Amino acid sequence: MTDQRARRLAAILMADIVGFSRMMGRDDEGTTARVVRFRSEVETLTVNHGGRVVDTAGDSVFAVFESIVLALECATAIQQWLAKDDREDRLMVRIGLHFGDVLVHDDSLFGDGVNIAARLEQLAPAGGIAASEVVFQEVGGRIPFKDAGLHALKNIDRRIRVYVVSPEHFGFPPAAAGDTTDATDVTSTAAAEGAEAVREIAALIRERVAEKRLSRIPGSSLEEEIEAIAGRTGHKVSGEPTTVRGVLASGNFWLSLVAGGLLVASHPGGWTSNGFYPVLGAVLLAAAVGSVLSAATGRRGMRFLALTVALGLSGWFFLDGTVSRAIVWVLAAAALGPAIAGMRRAR
Repeated sequence: MTDQRARRLAAILMADIVGFSRMMGRDDEGTTARVVRFRSEVETLTVNHGGRVVDTAGDSVFAVFESIVLALECATAIQQWLAKDDREDRLMVRIGLHFGDVLVHDDSLFGDGVNIAARLEQLAPAGGIAASEVVFQEVGGRIPFKDAGLHALKNIDRRIRVYVVSPEHFGFPPAAAGDTTDATDVTSTAAAEGAEAVREIAALIRERVAEKRLSRIPGSSLEEEIEAIAGRTGHKVSGEPTTVRGVLASGNFWLSLVAGGLLVASHPGGWTSNGFYPVLGAVLLAAAVGSVLSAATGRRGMRFLALTVALGLSGWFFLDGTVSRAIVWVLAAAALGPAIAGMRRAR
């Protein structure tokens, strides 16, 4: 076989059977026969939709397509075929879809595109589909995707916005996913991921102490690295809201908004002639607005950008002294650096 290496864009489909270990433990021969039939049907559907099965390992299938439309149609056909089985122990499959750059080596595919598709599959509901934002942008109008928010995926250096399609859309009854998901598998997987995250965080802190430095990645703080590790398990170290809805439900948001508004109104309203109070109010308003923008865009830099704007404008409107204005504008300039750095990478 000729050794060929090339990069290209491809639509990637990853499918994995839910609760495979439990099924094998209960009936290994019967499960093996069902998995063989599943692979055969998926391969047929893949070929019929212009794709190619790259690999099958255990209970999973990895396929590639030239078109994301065809990949979505194939994923839909797979789930609809499985939904026709009305047995209680029907096969349930999670499917991940991504469109991105891959490295082709002979008949194999490698690269971030493949890794992202594999991580998306793990986020899909049983009997449903999880897709990346690039997939949603291309085919989001074809089936009812739901925005599942930004996710930190293992070994991926940026957060990915995920969109999911529920099992009900493909014909599964509403309780199908809950009845078929192996609770033991899910619990043990979550525990394993949590334990791995704890070990990584501990090793990271030991490394910083030993090397007496704060960061191994330029522009990345120790806190952000720990947040990224914890984010893979669906947790956040600081407990800070990560969605717009979560921010709006936070007492801190409304406290900053109300207190900031009152302090800003104090100066033009004649309550006080001291410009310090409206400047402080502008900072509080920036904290509230920045938290919403940060949650909406997934970028830490939005907080510092809001702070930069608030300090710059409040210094001009509320302060008269040259020295006091200079101090506030120096602080605004200091906040601009983290704002720019935070815009370059997802939170």
